[in-house]
Amino acid sequence: MAGTDLDRKSKRAAAVGVWGNLLLTSFKLVAGILSNSMAVVGDSLHSLSDLLASALVYVGLREARKPPDTEHPFGHGSIEAVVGLIIAVSLAIIAYEFGRGSVLRLIHGHFPAIGALAIVASILSITVKEAMARYTFSVARAAKSPSLQANAWDHRSDAISSVAVLLGVTAAFFGVRIMDPIFALGMAVIIGVIGVKIGKENIENLIGTVPDPEMASKIRKLVEVAPEVKSVHKIRLHYFGSYAEVDMHVIMNPSMSIEKSHAVTDRVIEKVKEGFPEITFINVHVEPR
Repeated sequence: MAGTDLDRKSKRAAAVGVWGNLLLTSFKLVAGILSNSMAVVGDSLHSLSDLLASALVYVGLREARKPPDTEHPFGHGSIEAVVGLIIAVSLAIIAYEFGRGSVLRLIHGHFPAIGALAIVASILSITVKEAMARYTFSVARAAKSPSLQANAWDHRSDAISSVAVLLGVTAAFFGVRIMDPIFALGMAVIIGVIGVKIGKENIENLIGTVPDPEMASKIRKLVEVAPEVKSVHKIRLHYFGSYAEVDMHVIMNPSMSIEKSHAVTDRVIEKVKEGFPEITFINVHVEPR
């Protein structure tokens, strides 16, 4: 897919997250209040955090696609990783609050009767959020977008939390009311683990990821096809959000003219960009040997 097409799809996925979470937050909040289910009300607050995260992703994608300028010569792609890190922190906070609230309910023995609307709200939340997660994951993989990937995990964490809420409210509806806070506590642990995973990935992105050995090997093979290139080494890869920079040393014949080596370098850059559209910055150091 072309870059502009990927940009449109990425922004559309973020917009779907914003509107989907807005509708789910509103419905679950009303359903939770009407059915006397604090678990569903809490789940609506989780969706509210997802709404804010999706809004951040949308803004981040828009800003990250800005072209390079004098102050940001490598573009603005790292904004996506920053947004992903913010989402990770928000997930960790939500996990803590859910866990703390569940423990307090268990300690104080506060287990209210649950209405059937809570079950309906949880089933709807699971269905919609899992559909949103799958859609966003597919776009994130194609666009290699860390913020969309984080947003997709955010959707899935909400679907998982809704499964826990569904089990809890169903058990509570049929009289086993203690199951509500127990499942909520398990949900908090799952969300916390997801938050740590997303945080680790985006911190690595910000500080510079270790080059993917398979990708480096593919770049080497692609460049060494050129007859003027003897070998390629010192391939370094660094991501700026969904974009990447590659630095490599290319060994050529020392008798080659500067003009010809420059032409070969241009062909090398063109080949790498054709093979890896996400690589937007390529630095080639020519070594005569």
